[in-house]
Amino acid sequence: MKTIDTRRKILEGAYNCFSRREYHEVKIADVALTAGVGKGTVYEYFASKQELYGELFHFMGDVYVEAIEEAIRQGGPVSDTLERLYLTHAGFHQKLMQSDHGVLLLEEMMSGRRHQDLYPLHERIRGLMTQIVRQGVGDGLFAPELDERMASLFLMTGLPCIVYGDQLENTQDNVRTMVSLALNGLIRR
Repeated sequence: MKTIDTRRKILEGAYNCFSRREYHEVKIADVALTAGVGKGTVYEYFASKQELYGELFHFMGDVYVEAIEEAIRQGGPVSDTLERLYLTHAGFHQKLMQSDHGVLLLEEMMSGRRHQDLYPLHERIRGLMTQIVRQGVGDGLFAPELDERMASLFLMTGLPCIVYGDQLENTQDNVRTMVSLALNGLIRR
């Protein structure tokens, strides 16, 4: 009987294998061993290594969005929520960068071959950013006439800046500065 928990264990095992070795070096038996299931069990869920690898990117996106959702669910002022969200993003990126081939997984995820897979993920993240924008409007922090779509896209631009700006040095300080700039602007008043 197929279960969500077993599928997740397999995908976590696949992540561990593919983030440490290149695609051609990973065998289904390696994934099964890492996941703590039999090789046949992997094939009950995924017809091939290629299918498993493709699903891995959806899984990574889901794990990422779940972490972002949790950062938002904790509530509090918009500035605190944005800080948690950006720190969550930085932590996810840092975890990938610390594994031997995490960079390869990230590059594959961002490549043109996977670009169409990223659109639903992008829309989910934008929807979460829209929640933050609405909270800011509701709290009186943001202007009520704010274009929600553009504001949410603006907040999303901070995500890659956090991890590429200073190569994750001083991440907490960088996040605070980014949030301050996003909320207070660059214009001297």
